[in-house]
Amino acid sequence: MLQALIKFLKSVDWNHAQEQEEAFQLLEEWEPMDVDDALELLTSQFAHLPRIRQYAVRRLETYPDEVPFFESATYRLIFNTHYTPPGIAILLVTISSSSTL
Repeated sequence: MLQALIKFLKSVDWNHAQEQEEAFQLLEEWEPMDVDDALELLTSQFAHLPRIRQYAVRRLETYPDEVPFFESATYRLIFNTHYTPPGIAILLVTISSSSTL
């Protein structure tokens, strides 16, 4: 069901203002996504949509440091820094400073 949000966001006509605003409203009402889906929102496909990317960063910030996936996800986050909003830099520093590696 969560992957449905990604599919929905990919289907939105982002050039149409009303459709864009409805998508942003639904994004905030949708069930929170998992780490994989949040990382997908940080790919180049959504680079032109800062509100979508900020949502992804907010979702990633809610996951506890103990989530083992976070350390393996760090590479994906770094790989996408060219496309990421400023908040991701803070998140990367937080992850790295709390890492037990």
